[in-house]
Amino acid sequence: MNWATLGSVVFNLLNSPEQVTSSFGQDYAQHPVIQGKPRLQAIGTKLAEVNFTISLNGSFGDNPEAVFSDLKDLADEQEPVLFMIGTGEYAIPWQGLYVITELKPTIIRALANGGIMAMTVDVALLEWVPDEVVQVSRNTNPVVAASGTTGAQQGEPEHQTPTTDPAATAVPSDVTRVPAPPMEA
Repeated sequence: MNWATLGSVVFNLLNSPEQVTSSFGQDYAQHPVIQGKPRLQAIGTKLAEVNFTISLNGSFGDNPEAVFSDLKDLADEQEPVLFMIGTGEYAIPWQGLYVITELKPTIIRALANGGIMAMTVDVALLEWVPDEVVQVSRNTNPVVAASGTTGAQQGEPEHQTPTTDPAATAVPSDVTRVPAPPMEA
């Protein structure tokens, strides 16, 4: 039975980790002020990080060197891969597209000929988010479209008073946000 898949690499229940750690968070910019403490401004959501350690043991039918080689090949491709626990039927928050940022192999037991009988591999993943493709019509000022503001028109002053009104910062009606094409898993 499979515990998880990472791209083309399948982890069975025997080499499933004892724990999977993940982190989710928010990014904030700090704006210094002349007197007093800095002010914070929410920038957006941080990319999720997932870390786990798998145990690979030749006694359980694994080929530790082959599995590590497959993981290393995935990391070296520097392309996003699907990380899915189980069959994917349960909504686990850290399933999705990730890049492998780090692999740390530790040899536990080696054979006399130098082959690896047992090893662990620490795997670090970083969430990958596809780019959004912005399509702009010919009548749209590209600077205005990129900023997402509707108030700036040709001939109006460049400096505007910031606003927190969502309607004032909406994307112009002639700008269409189109999701990037899906990645092949």
